[in-house]
Amino acid sequence: AIIIWRDELEAGKILLRDIIDLEATYAGPDAKAPVPDGVPIPPGGFAAEAAEKAKAAAKEAAKATVESVEADLAHLRLSLEAEVTVNYLELRGIQSHLEVASRNATNQALTLNLAIALRDGGQGTQLDVARARTLHNETLASIPPLELVRERAIHRISVLCGLHPTQLQTELAPLAPIPHAQEWNAPSDPASWIRRRPDIRAAERSLA
Repeated sequence: AIIIWRDELEAGKILLRDIIDLEATYAGPDAKAPVPDGVPIPPGGFAAEAAEKAKAAAKEAAKATVESVEADLAHLRLSLEAEVTVNYLELRGIQSHLEVASRNATNQALTLNLAIALRDGGQGTQLDVARARTLHNETLASIPPLELVRERAIHRISVLCGLHPTQLQTELAPLAPIPHAQEWNAPSDPASWIRRRPDIRAAERSLA
């Protein structure tokens, strides 16, 4: 074919532009491939189709970003609730220990007074008095550290709730029982446990 083109070019029977696609040549590597016969051309051409695909991809990416942020927010909320719960349970536990220590101190004070009375009546010894006083003093010494832990727990709960450290003092200082947890049906499938975690959902959407 090349030899025939050469002979025809020399004879002037064919022009060079009839052999070479000048439009594709000047377009370079960005030239469009010819559309095969029978393939429908989308409305607006290839540029409109590319724009629609880019728009759809951007919309999907924005949706994934929003869902990822929502999952991060749920994770933060769950972590905050867990921190408040841990401190609340610690507070109620410390208050229970404090209540027991206070009752023991009261009973031991009565025992000390009885030991002193028996000693003065000639039915007891100074050793009994010393033992009762030592035990009573040890119990009294254990109360201030428990009170300090109680105050710290109240301050932490207040700060976690976005309040002043002493704002919940009146509400949380009185002794109260630990509330019972509500019954709930735990998922039997381990994968369901993983899907419930907000951080897992946030990681999935960030990769979408």
